[in-house]
Amino acid sequence: MKKLLLISVLLLGFAALGKSQMPVPTGDSVRVVVDNEKLHVTEFVGLPGKGVCGIGMHDHEPHLTILLTDASISVTTPDGASQDYDLKAGTSMWFESETHQAVNRGNQEVKLLLVHLK
Repeated sequence: MKKLLLISVLLLGFAALGKSQMPVPTGDSVRVVVDNEKLHVTEFVGLPGKGVCGIGMHDHEPHLTILLTDASISVTTPDGASQDYDLKAGTSMWFESETHQAVNRGNQEVKLLLVHLK
C-alpha cells in the first residue's frame, strides 16, 4: 500500500512537471506524460458527455487510474450493464484488463492519468 501511494505521489509530480513544460490540453485530449522502460502514463481529458479514457467501447490492459479532478462517470460493459460513479480528485484505482465505455456525465471536464506498467 505504501508503494502504491508513493507511485501515485511521484506520478502526480511528473504530471505537474509535464504541465509546466507543455500547454494544458483542452477539450477531449490525450497526452503521454511518461514513457520509459518501466511505465507508460497517459493523461486523458474528457468533456461533459464525452469519453474519459477512450472513444466508445474500448479495451485497456491492466492499469492504475488516478483522478486529477472530481468525476461523475458512467461505465458501460460489453454486455450492456451500466453503473454510475461519483469520484473525488486524488482517487486511485487498479483495474485488470477490461473492455468498457466510460462517459463523463458531469458538467465539468474530467482529467485522469492511466498508468500502465511495462
